[in-house]
Amino acid sequence: MLFALVLLQACASGPTVLTDVELRDVPVTVRTPLPNDCFAQHSVSPQVVMPAEGSLSFEEYTTWADALVTIVSRYRTQTTRCSELNVRDPAVPFGEP
Repeated sequence: MLFALVLLQACASGPTVLTDVELRDVPVTVRTPLPNDCFAQHSVSPQVVMPAEGSLSFEEYTTWADALVTIVSRYRTQTTRCSELNVRDPAVPFGEP
């Protein structure tokens, strides 16, 4: 009998069971995917690659440097444009967490 009383008291102090569920609509921001050209890889052409060994003539070095400047300029233009696209539109509200 004592065991039954202890068991009943233990069950009475247990956590309450959730029976009510609240459903609500929560607005969530959806971003527009970035265009594929934002992920384009840039590299110099095989004709102007810096050799692993040896030296370059002044003309080869100038050609390589010009190609590198061109690639860096393209990359800078790409990252600037894609960074502006990646900024959150302030007109889109944030949803609740």
